[in-house]
Amino acid sequence: MRPLWKERGSHLNISFTSSEDEETCEALAPDNVTRSQHPTEKSVTAFIPPPAPPKVSTLCNRQSRRSTTVHSPSSKRTRTAFEKQILQVLGTITVQLENQAKILRKLETQRGPEHKGPAVNPEMLELLPLSSSEDVVHLERCLAIEGNIGALAAHLSLLGGSSLQDVVRTIMKRCMLDTLAEKYCITGRKGKLPMLHLKLFTVVREAVRKCFEVKKRNGEEAHLVQDSAIMKATADWLRYAPARVKKNEHAGKGAPAQE
Repeated sequence: MRPLWKERGSHLNISFTSSEDEETCEALAPDNVTRSQHPTEKSVTAFIPPPAPPKVSTLCNRQSRRSTTVHSPSSKRTRTAFEKQILQVLGTITVQLENQAKILRKLETQRGPEHKGPAVNPEMLELLPLSSSEDVVHLERCLAIEGNIGALAAHLSLLGGSSLQDVVRTIMKRCMLDTLAEKYCITGRKGKLPMLHLKLFTVVREAVRKCFEVKKRNGEEAHLVQDSAIMKATADWLRYAPARVKKNEHAGKGAPAQE
């Protein structure tokens, strides 16, 4: 008996429209025809892609992405803002240090005359401000010793002031109280004691001069101080001493205020 598929020959027209047709065709096919030779399987096998090779550069890509993230523009801007803040703080500290250095240089310059001359006699400093005529006599004896006038003048020059009148007023306040100053005037007129002939006035005059010399060395505006201007400022301070005493008494203060 001849096989059915040979009898049909070339007139056999098989269309594989379903799985049942495929099974029927396989049953009719001879044994020597393998499944791999089936045209349908060949076409299907041809479309199966080969397995993709492993991506070796995946780790490198991740590392490059991480490095890119670290050096991103946003992080750079944040770091720059932080650096600006640090620089601003450092700039403020630098300015403060420069100001402190200027103050120290100024103090060293002002203390220069005191260190160059002899040390101030503590006995004279204990007498100031003078409160009685006995204190004036005692101070005059101390100032008669050589070097004491310059030492006390250098010490009083450190008190400073903004103007000539201010410097004289500050020094005179340190030298005597108003209750004693109302008994004095520059020339000694109208029954008052003369201030001009005291060694204390020489100290005041030298202290004012030294004060303005220091101002000039420090670069401050300092005019040439005349002896007549120092005398006038001292006379004005002595002239208004009685008014200051009355003002303090009227205010009921225990100790007279110094102006």
